[in-house]
Amino acid sequence: MLSSFALAGMMASLVASTPLKYKIPASMKVAADCTMPSGYTVSRFSSFTDKSNQTTVSFDYVDSATGINTHCERSPSSKPHNTNPNLASRYACDDANVEFIYQTTGVAGLTVVEAACPGR
Repeated sequence: MLSSFALAGMMASLVASTPLKYKIPASMKVAADCTMPSGYTVSRFSSFTDKSNQTTVSFDYVDSATGINTHCERSPSSKPHNTNPNLASRYACDDANVEFIYQTTGVAGLTVVEAACPGR
């Protein structure tokens, strides 16, 4: 379980030909003695729905300030990282410090969560 987070949400198009970038607001920075996530790039985003209406989502996530470069994917066989049914399902990326939510109902889009100051 991630204990402290920098949370950023963004809408992702179904096909991103150029990397999507997001700058986290300075007001979310809470510690001065570690490298906080301050911006990231999502690239190679894809979303595919098969004939049985099951969706696979895949993308690469890079935060050059924190040195994270990871692949993220949710397929029909993926299990959510969180177990609280009252919260949106989070899926782990290859780097355990990054999780994401992808939803197509309500406020549709991609939300990426990166641990702030991992190991603290």
